[in-house]
Amino acid sequence: MSASNPEVGAQAKESEPPAKVSLGLTDTHCHLNLAAFGRDLEQVLLRARRSGVVRMMVPGVDLASSQAAVELAARVQEVFAAVGIHPHSASEFNSAALTRLRELARSRKVAAVGEIGLDYSRDLPGPEVQRRSFQEQLGLAAALDLPIIVHMRDSVEETLLVLEEWAESRHATSVRGVFHAYGGSQEAADFAEQWGVFVGIGGIFTYPKADGLRDRIRRGWPQGGSSLEKVLLETDAPYLPPQGHRGERNEPALVARVADQIGQELGLPTDGIAEITRRNAQRLFNWE
Repeated sequence: MSASNPEVGAQAKESEPPAKVSLGLTDTHCHLNLAAFGRDLEQVLLRARRSGVVRMMVPGVDLASSQAAVELAARVQEVFAAVGIHPHSASEFNSAALTRLRELARSRKVAAVGEIGLDYSRDLPGPEVQRRSFQEQLGLAAALDLPIIVHMRDSVEETLLVLEEWAESRHATSVRGVFHAYGGSQEAADFAEQWGVFVGIGGIFTYPKADGLRDRIRRGWPQGGSSLEKVLLETDAPYLPPQGHRGERNEPALVARVADQIGQELGLPTDGIAEITRRNAQRLFNWE
């Protein structure tokens, strides 16, 4: 989830649907449980299917949206859910909230704990409140053996420190999760390399100023490994639409734009990008 809503506007243009791909795209982060999709969700899902999207992960940002994600996943075959309390809503977190998240996570189609993390970008719940919420939900993920979806904004150093302490306290050799909306941070990249974290690539990748991020992906991820083996596609809908759609509401159909751009950078067909990232999502979320 974006820290602000500047990109949310009109819905994606039906007159310009992305080209359908045969192997299927996966949007690993889309907030279809928010009010932005309250009036036309069925049309949004139809456009996603027509664009070749076969899996969508819908994360919670608070208790209400976590429940909505679970209910949507139960109703829609392509949708899976994550449950969690976003740092913006960290003041909502308490022992009762943790119990409720645990109950929601019993649903068959809950595949992760998230969206969780730290966000120091504006006047939000204080660092101590955010940190406690984050740490407790990391514990929940460990107890449930679920991957995590991590949000970090203006908080990279402390987010990585919390994750490292959590992993070391469990004598873990890896962190099973994804850095949502990865924007190119070297520190986050180094951590992801060391601990085996996936990175979520979305509309930011298509922005003119994202040359550093595009260069990093061109060089392969992780460094020294197979290109894209830890990369996931995402939209963060309704936020962060790709170039050419900025100012509009983002939606899962537009994940094809991100796949197209990655393919152009690597000299690979969109179908190939779709298949690689689909397999990556399956490895992380185990949702087939």
